Amino acid sequence: MKFGAYTPDDESHSRCFVTSTYEFYFKNGYGASVTRGMNSYGGKEGLWELAVLKYRKEVWGYWDICYDTPITNDVIGGLDVAGVEKLLKRIEALPEAKSRKRFRVKRPRLGLNRRD
Repeated sequence: MKFGAYTPDDESHSRCFVTSTYEFYFKNGYGASVTRGMNSYGGKEGLWELAVLKYRKEVWGYWDICYDTPITNDVIGGLDVAGVEKLLKRIEALPEAKSRKRFRVKRPRLGLNRRD
């Protein structure tokens, strides 16, 4: 399935949930998951749902839903093919994604090297 000029990098289909999912990955570290099925927003009407994805560098090959882009802070449902293509173009034009910071837990020192 193509969405205008965009061909998916990955796709999956579920007969059980009558769902089709197409994923797009861009060089800027963002991507999109485009889904249509019984449980997607607009799926019963034959429309598509889009979620913005972000590549997680600390977990190689893992893409996660991103809720903090200028495009949306949630998924966008009720899209036709032209609407999906428009959003894919905007996602591809986003500035390069920065990796999430990994938080290190500071552990208390045990005092082994302490001079009293």
